[in-house]
Amino acid sequence: MMSPADCIQTDPSHLRSQDAQSAPAGLQAVGPALRIFQLNAEGPSKAKRTLIGKLAYQHSADVICLEETHIAVNEAARFTTNGYDLLSHTLEAKHGRATYVKSDIADAHCISSSEFCDVIEVGGYQIANVYKPPSGNWQNPLLPILDHPGIYTGDFNSHHQDWGYDDSSKDGEELANWACRNDVSLIHDRKQCGTFHSARWKKDYSPDLCWVTTVNAHSQQVSSTVFGDFPHSQYRPTLIHVGLQLPVVHSSNKLRWNFRKANWFLYSDLAYRSIPTILV
Repeated sequence: MMSPADCIQTDPSHLRSQDAQSAPAGLQAVGPALRIFQLNAEGPSKAKRTLIGKLAYQHSADVICLEETHIAVNEAARFTTNGYDLLSHTLEAKHGRATYVKSDIADAHCISSSEFCDVIEVGGYQIANVYKPPSGNWQNPLLPILDHPGIYTGDFNSHHQDWGYDDSSKDGEELANWACRNDVSLIHDRKQCGTFHSARWKKDYSPDLCWVTTVNAHSQQVSSTVFGDFPHSQYRPTLIHVGLQLPVVHSSNKLRWNFRKANWFLYSDLAYRSIPTILV
C-alpha cells in the first residue's frame, strides 16, 4: 500500500475535483481573494502535514483549517507545516483543531475559542474553524455570529437533506435553523463528490461544510471545490475561494483561412499551368 510519504513525491493532481471545469486551476481570480484549505486530517502524521502544506501552497491557500488533529498537550511541537504559521489550536487527544496562516501574511490574529469553534481574522475576513464530534450536541448559542464578511468551515457532523443526506438529524435541523435565523448561507454543490467517503457503506457524505455571512440576503462570491481522495483518510480536502472568479478560456492556435478572400482566378491559373509539370 502506498504511504503518504510516497504521495508527496508525486504530482498531487489526483486530489483535484472530479469536474475539471470547476477546478480552481481553470479559473482566474478577479480583484481581492481569499483561499482556505480545509480538511478533517484524522490525526496528521508528519507525512500528512507535509502533503497538506504542499497542496495548500500549490493551490495558493492563505489559510489552512484542520480538524481531528489528535494532538495532546505534550505533543504540541508537532504543529508544524512548511510555509504556514500556526495561529490557533485546540489540543485534544481524540479531537482537536488547528488553524494555520501563510507565513507572509501579517494581518492575522485570533479572536475567540469555544467548545466547537476557533475564530480568527485575516485581512478583514473572520474565519471560524468548526469541529463538532459525532457524539457532541450543539449548545446555545450554537456558533458565534461573525462580522461580515465571515466564513464558517470545518466538520459539522450534522445530517440534513439540504447538504445531501437521506434524512435530517436533530443536530442538522438545529444547524439549518441557526443559519436561517442569522442569514448565513450554505455553499454546497450537489454535483461534487462528498467530503467523506465511508469505507464501510461505500457511500459519500458531506459532514464538512462551508457557510458564509450575507448582506440583505445576498451572499459573498464564494466557491467550494472538493478534491479527490486523501491518503490514509476517508475525508477529502476542500478548497474555498472567496472572491470573484472567471473561467479561463484558451483560444486555439490552429490557423484559420477565410476562403471568401481567396484569389480563385490566380489559383485556377497556377493550377492550370502546374498540371503539365506534375504529369511530366
